[in-house]
Amino acid sequence: MEDLQIQELLNKLLAKELELLRKRFKPYKRSSFLHNKVIIKVVKDEPNVAGYYVNTKKKKRQYRYTHEVCITQTTIDNYKNYCKYHMKKIGKQNLIDVIRHELIHAFVFEEFEEWGCIEKCHGDYSPIFLGCLYWANGVSYHAYVNEFNNTDLCKSIKECNNYDSVHTILLRYIFSLEETVRNINKDIGPFKELGIRFNSRGAGIVKNTYLKQNNILI
Repeated sequence: MEDLQIQELLNKLLAKELELLRKRFKPYKRSSFLHNKVIIKVVKDEPNVAGYYVNTKKKKRQYRYTHEVCITQTTIDNYKNYCKYHMKKIGKQNLIDVIRHELIHAFVFEEFEEWGCIEKCHGDYSPIFLGCLYWANGVSYHAYVNEFNNTDLCKSIKECNNYDSVHTILLRYIFSLEETVRNINKDIGPFKELGIRFNSRGAGIVKNTYLKQNNILI
């Protein structure tokens, strides 16, 4: 199968997933699933990675950028092998699963990443990302993510009938984290400030401590 045929297939699957996700998350709205442009491309292999998400955003408050859904060559080779052995449907579903997973990264980045004291809301182990992923009927093969199914947050999301309810639950979760950070910052002194970051490659939350500097001009 030629590279051009693969790219055409990926473009077609991407467009279909964007529309399916729009209907799932924004069924009564005219807006598209993502506010910014999204492209899909084949990239070199990375160990144990089927695909990944990046974007062209360079600074805060930059509202126009491009989402990039990256599919590794191994994933494409696996698809070709499925086709070779007359299991094209399985191969295509694997591609769809990867594309949907990466599109949810992009969606969560747009929706939640500007929150001041919380970073990597769109990371693979972020409860914000996992909540949206499971709402989208997506899958993740990262270790430990199934533990999210046992959380109160996940149980609440499963009871939702629409994304507006999911969004409200996730905002409340973020607000509770922000309140915890604010309370801790009151106690650690005027020259330090705590921030938190969800992990991309492992379960849990990363604690970031920043030194605060006051400049006095005389």
